[in-house]
Amino acid sequence: HACLLMSRRERIVRTLVRGSEAIPLPQLSPEGFTHTWRCFVEGVNNEDITGWVSQVTFTLDPSFAEPVRVIRAPPFEITERGWGEFDIGITVHFVEPKEKAREFFHPLKLRHVRARNSRGAGGNIKYCVYEDMEFTNITPRLRAAFDSNPQTTDRPQLPGQTDFLEIPSVAEKESLDVLDAAQRQVRQHINQVREGVKTNGEVV
Repeated sequence: HACLLMSRRERIVRTLVRGSEAIPLPQLSPEGFTHTWRCFVEGVNNEDITGWVSQVTFTLDPSFAEPVRVIRAPPFEITERGWGEFDIGITVHFVEPKEKAREFFHPLKLRHVRARNSRGAGGNIKYCVYEDMEFTNITPRLRAAFDSNPQTTDRPQLPGQTDFLEIPSVAEKESLDVLDAAQRQVRQHINQVREGVKTNGEVV
């Protein structure tokens, strides 16, 4: 009987769009920033998601002031300035507190395949991804939220799926090497923290 009940369990799939958009600055800022950018979570075709999403938490690189940003009302987005690419942590919370929050990582993109200069003719750089989420333990509250907020089945092509990154110039290559080294250090540190391992390899 348990197997039969499991086979009949209701399954609902909901989709969000996570994305980022970077705008090149006309010139280097005094702090060395090259772009302003935003990272966001929104509905497919910009549908209203507030009926079932309660808040979104964005986790930035530790070098940012207040690296953890909690957004409790739409638009679910943050805006910053910077010079480097990194992975932004995104945690989506739901109106049903019993439903486990979903976590994603979004790679911030600052350099476009068609732009040979990161502040040049490439213009705004937008990169978006669909995130399909499956819900199986559906409470009455979550069911009511989904029923009152139906979702379209239309999924248009999202920007930025294929156009990163062309061969850089020598000067750009040097800058990218610095960025890559910094990103490797950040990822190494994150992995060490996650695995509970010190730099010397001893288990904490």
